[in-house]
Amino acid sequence: MQLALSLPFPTIAGNHQHGINWKSKRVFTVAKIKTYRLAVKSAALTDGYRGGPRFGPGVQLDVKVLLHPPDKRKRDQDNAEKVFFDACTKAGIWADDSQIKHKDVTWGEPVKGGLVRLEVKAMENQPAGPRA
Repeated sequence: MQLALSLPFPTIAGNHQHGINWKSKRVFTVAKIKTYRLAVKSAALTDGYRGGPRFGPGVQLDVKVLLHPPDKRKRDQDNAEKVFFDACTKAGIWADDSQIKHKDVTWGEPVKGGLVRLEVKAMENQPAGPRA
């Protein structure tokens, strides 16, 4: 199985993912992250797919990501990658990002508004299940 999608560029990354309410000692997700996750989910569901994760828990994945930032400012690839992969998990593209066994993440040219091109495919040589 293979999947190719164009998704929104992560608008927030790094230490800004979570806030802390010091009185209750609770960590909460910032509204921008929730909005971004909804945008990724909406884009991922455009072809009418409404089931559970497209790639179930036992499937090892090969992922290619091309990040097109909205402008030429410097950005940390690891932070953008983390926010994006978490949003893909929440959107049901895969069950968990620990399934990703090979990834290729590269920067593309800036695009107005930003864009992420994602290609996901199940790896050919899936290991056999645990031996009894």
